[in-house]
Amino acid sequence: MTLSLRSVCSLVVMGAAAFGTQAVPTAAAPKADAEVDVERIEVVGSRQDDRSQPTQEALELLSVAGTMGDPISSVYTLPGVVMAGGDAGGEPAVRGSAPEDNLYLMDGLPTGPIFHLFGDSIYNENLIQDFGFEASGFGVAHGQAIGGLFDVRLRDPRHQDFGGVIDLSFLKAGLLVESEIDDRQAFYFSYRRSLIEYFLPEDEELDDGVTVYDPPQSSDYQLKYQWRPNARTTLDLALVGATDSGKLNIAEDSAVAQTDPDLWGKMTLDNGFDGQSVSYEYRADHGALVNLRYGHLTTDVDVGYGSGQYINTEAQDHNIRLSYSRPLGASHRLLVGTDLDLSTIDYRYDFIPYYCTDSQSDCEAQKGERVSDAQSKSVNLYAGYLEDQWQLGEDWLWTYGVRLEHNSASGENFVHPRTSLEWRATHKLLAVLKAGRYSQPPTIDKSIDVIGNPNLDSPISDHYSVGLHYQVAANWSIRNEIYYKSIQQLPLAVVLSEDSDAIRYTNDLSGNAYGVELMIQRRAYDAWSGWASLSWSETSRTNELSGKEVPYYLDTPLIANLVVNYRLNDRWNFGTTATLRSGARYTEIIGLRPNEDYPGYYLPVYGENNGETLPIYFRLDVEANYSGRFLGYDAIYTMAALNLTNRENISGYSYEPDSNDRSQLVIKGDEELGFFPYLGMKVSL
Repeated sequence: MTLSLRSVCSLVVMGAAAFGTQAVPTAAAPKADAEVDVERIEVVGSRQDDRSQPTQEALELLSVAGTMGDPISSVYTLPGVVMAGGDAGGEPAVRGSAPEDNLYLMDGLPTGPIFHLFGDSIYNENLIQDFGFEASGFGVAHGQAIGGLFDVRLRDPRHQDFGGVIDLSFLKAGLLVESEIDDRQAFYFSYRRSLIEYFLPEDEELDDGVTVYDPPQSSDYQLKYQWRPNARTTLDLALVGATDSGKLNIAEDSAVAQTDPDLWGKMTLDNGFDGQSVSYEYRADHGALVNLRYGHLTTDVDVGYGSGQYINTEAQDHNIRLSYSRPLGASHRLLVGTDLDLSTIDYRYDFIPYYCTDSQSDCEAQKGERVSDAQSKSVNLYAGYLEDQWQLGEDWLWTYGVRLEHNSASGENFVHPRTSLEWRATHKLLAVLKAGRYSQPPTIDKSIDVIGNPNLDSPISDHYSVGLHYQVAANWSIRNEIYYKSIQQLPLAVVLSEDSDAIRYTNDLSGNAYGVELMIQRRAYDAWSGWASLSWSETSRTNELSGKEVPYYLDTPLIANLVVNYRLNDRWNFGTTATLRSGARYTEIIGLRPNEDYPGYYLPVYGENNGETLPIYFRLDVEANYSGRFLGYDAIYTMAALNLTNRENISGYSYEPDSNDRSQLVIKGDEELGFFPYLGMKVSL
């Protein structure tokens, strides 16, 4: 895997999202003690739930081996999810969509990326109340995304004496403090910072001729203040933010510079976001619920490389979410809401653009002339939605609704119908059918003037799924789901030699994905818990101009995960996670051609786009946790080993020039994470 920053140009300004719905009970109450394990739905009543404690689902995600207690990272053990960046980090790709197609929420409001540069999430695991994930087919309350939905819920501050938790490991150190102010007010604050720089010192050589001159750093923080003036009203104030940075030096004679001389020099990355939000919730009589949320998000991504090339994107987002739900009679529950997203994006750059998408094999052939500019773009997104949940007798629940959207920048209007039907066939078996339409604005790098096409349309996607949820026993359940997703109006780069009007991109790429997913889960009942997931899928992209269909680069037909946890006693807990997947797609390098811009240098010649498959991937992680004491305080000690078998997993192949003769075709396999030991300690004050 080369260090090319072509992909860095694909910066995404997150779209809007809306607050989830409260609902009437699903289908019908179970007819036996064993309940069907279905999607969690909150039942609104007059009593305030204890949201200061994590849900059972969140606790189970916390115990996944190899994640160092990070419940968000556990999403990669669920069916249908692929880590786009491999073991080195990156965003998840869900059911054939790209990572930038996902919707990320925190407490119902859009947030920045939820993963750091190296793959760990930005949230302190001690603050996670719940983590909702929907691979597709989510309801009308959410929009501006065609991928998966990731909804992180931070718990409420606890009414306790001043205290906290100290986390310390090889990779990260963190501090959490929490306290009540009085009977109606409480708060917490968390700050964490990576320790990678102490294990990756300055001038450390990562690869031939690539050295670290400023070790990578990451940090994150969360603050939440809550005031409950009465039993019906809750007011939350929250602050959240994260940063990632790092600096490399690429020597002129390095393999990277030999392959891509434009990268020779210093490479810097500084990105981060800061968000502030206010949330008001009122629980009225008869189960009615009012939610009003306002969020402000500042996102900054700054990349520099080569001979003074840089790309800087700064976005200011203001989000307002208003929703109202209430029961209508004994069999209906109505949800109505509106979203307003006001965004301003400042885009400054001086670089050599490559007009390319992830569905084109040879981006080097799409190299443009160096360009410098500074632009600002405003995008206002408006949405309104209406939904009804209708209890059709004892065993049927029908949810149907529509979401209306308007994009001020493109002038587009959308009508997105969505529906789901649940049938409780027996007291143990539930069948679920979902269908819906979704859209999202085009990314800024493809739609801005000069280097993009400001007239690009929004990608549109249709989601369909059929699922069976079977409760085998009180603590055993099986979920099986079949899905299909179609995507239209994706951006396709125009061939430079044919782009006389400098259109750059058109909406002539489409895609589809279909697959089968199976998950067998054992809830924490005695000493044993865990799950096994298995998914089979096919994902492709089609050039609508040529009619040619090729596999998507993230197409990974078979993925299997096994998560097992065993609690030996009150002090010892053991876990293991095994992942097996068929290799993702890649485009084979079949030869070399002279680099016209740099005489004596060569560029790869590629074969059929995504025509080859990487070797099978396998990784085994193990972890042990011991509950004890440290200086008189409760403590948890963690010992883990990632990739215990030290398997050499390959993430791709790259051309590595011979130091004596650049014209020689030398192919190098890029390896994923090797054996990695880990120690950590968590102390509760």
